[in-house]
Amino acid sequence: MDNGIPRRWRLVAVAAVIGAAAVGGTVVAFADTTNTGAVFTGCLNRTTGLITSVTVSPTTPRRCLTGSIQVSWNQQGQPGAIGPAGPTGPAGPAGPTGPTGPAGVAGPTGPAGSQGATGPAGPSGPAGPSGPAGPSGPAGPSGTSAAYYTAAGPVPVPISRHTTILTLRGVPVGNYVVNVSGFVDFGPYETQWSCWVDGDGGPQSVTEFTVPAGATNTPGTSFAITAVVPDWQSTYIGVGCVRFGSAADTGDVSVESTSITAVRVDTATLELS
Repeated sequence: MDNGIPRRWRLVAVAAVIGAAAVGGTVVAFADTTNTGAVFTGCLNRTTGLITSVTVSPTTPRRCLTGSIQVSWNQQGQPGAIGPAGPTGPAGPAGPTGPTGPAGVAGPTGPAGSQGATGPAGPSGPAGPSGPAGPSGPAGPSGTSAAYYTAAGPVPVPISRHTTILTLRGVPVGNYVVNVSGFVDFGPYETQWSCWVDGDGGPQSVTEFTVPAGATNTPGTSFAITAVVPDWQSTYIGVGCVRFGSAADTGDVSVESTSITAVRVDTATLELS
């Protein structure tokens, strides 16, 4: 049957919530499969729960029979409420590196920095080659020198007694180089000798030697002394000797010959070794 419903409508038999809420019965609706955005209007029978006289977006609502009420609905329901946001998805993989951009414009030159601390001294370099010899200096003024000499002999020397062998007198104050030479005769016993340059300042440049025991025609022993005496203040230069030997040696052994040569110089330096 058509019940006044156009043939293009087809019954879809859905449970209408609106009809169920109104009468507690079954709702039958017709749907237009060609128009999903339209508003449907029909008459709901209160007794049977059937919806009849369905029209689509009527300009004037249809009057329903007694025992029916007019109802309206959409084929497409109203949008529901926005649901909650879903969880954040995992981060995607990093994209490939982009190409290098062009070089920027050079900035202005910055101000000069402060002076840094002085660095440590470097190692010493190798020694350079020797330079050429400089020119000779001018000759100095002539120095003043004088030589003084005396000789004598023989002079006996008792055992263990300091004996003056020779004296050079009248020597002025100054710097001197003194050379002494002498010859000691043999004796019946071996003896130890010490001889020195003497003056007001005491012994200078002591020399020691041994004279062996000898018989007739046995050669004696010679000795020599060289003394550098700066700033000599004595009025004489002498030579002294002493000998040591056996207590049985009571005789005298002579220094047969002795000489003193004293040369006065401008400067004299005594170097001790």
